[in-house]
Amino acid sequence: MDKQTITFVKKERVADGTMAFFFTKPDGFTYKPGQYIELTLINPKETDDEGDARVFSLVSTPKHEYLEVAIRMRDSAFKRCLGNLKESEEILLDGPFGAFLLHQDTNKRAVFLVGGIGITPIMSMVRSAEEEKIKRPMTLVLSTRTLGDAPFLSELHEKKENKIMDLLHTVTNEEVSGQDLEHGYISSDMLKKNLTDIDTCIFYVVGPPAMVRAMNKVLEELEVSPDNIKMEEFAGYEKEKGRTE
Repeated sequence: MDKQTITFVKKERVADGTMAFFFTKPDGFTYKPGQYIELTLINPKETDDEGDARVFSLVSTPKHEYLEVAIRMRDSAFKRCLGNLKESEEILLDGPFGAFLLHQDTNKRAVFLVGGIGITPIMSMVRSAEEEKIKRPMTLVLSTRTLGDAPFLSELHEKKENKIMDLLHTVTNEEVSGQDLEHGYISSDMLKKNLTDIDTCIFYVVGPPAMVRAMNKVLEELEVSPDNIKMEEFAGYEKEKGRTE
């Protein structure tokens, strides 16, 4: 499929250093919650060795009016140009891509083990489940460095209050206290304490490569079958594959 031209609509702050960007959706464009797209700048004012294109998971749902992505705003030529987009400026879209999708059996709990901005494909899944009124057990275990680093945190708490999912938020770089809050990295003990049906859960692991590797070890400790694990690395953290959410 040829790349399509879309236009920038607006941006919103969703966490410390993280912005959501909204773009027009082409007629007939369809995707599944959990998929990602590639965005390419058109005649950017600056560029670098990583080029003018990046891939981002969609935060919006297929029924949303706009295409929404959320991006940690690191200091790179691409992100500076993206952050300076003006309303109605154009950008190129390619996709959708990816098979990081929810399982079909709605009786099996989906457990999302998420590091920071890795929440993006999960937001699309959770929003879509609420939108479609799909009843399925879901638990989000979110790890961030600080409370302020957590994207969409108020919306995630709303999803919990509306019984769309269970939420456990663990913070690694500051002391925290309160309901649904833990301190430290996600561990096998933490999961055993908060999940009673580990043997039948389907685990979705998404975040930077180091976090994904650590979660793989945790799930090995819990003797979770590899058939019940889906993983998505946001390799841009280590400057691999151009992924930079």
